[in-house]
Amino acid sequence: MSRYNGVPLIFTVLTAVAPVIAQPCTPSEVFGTVATYPAGTNAIRVCPGDLNGDGRNDLAVAGGRDIRVLFNTGDGTFGPPTTVELGGGSSNDLALGDLDGDSDLDNVVAK
Repeated sequence: MSRYNGVPLIFTVLTAVAPVIAQPCTPSEVFGTVATYPAGTNAIRVCPGDLNGDGRNDLAVAGGRDIRVLFNTGDGTFGPPTTVELGGGSSNDLALGDLDGDSDLDNVVAK
């Protein structure tokens, strides 16, 4: 994902609701409703993963001096972002993984 200096990044989640057919169709016929979520400025990485243990993929977005987490509501949408400040410096990358062996995903940020 490219860095957009100073411009708020908004990303869109498309969920397939019908099989792709060999005939022309509109995006709404394939993806259904398009939902758009604000993700802050300078976003450089979006990582899906179950961050709260409810069995649904949430989204972690890194960029600038924070990480924004959008929790999956279970109805095909995400709630408003929860911001986690990084405490100085800007993030250069983000990954999710179980670093401490507790079966929960941890956020790893390169600064």
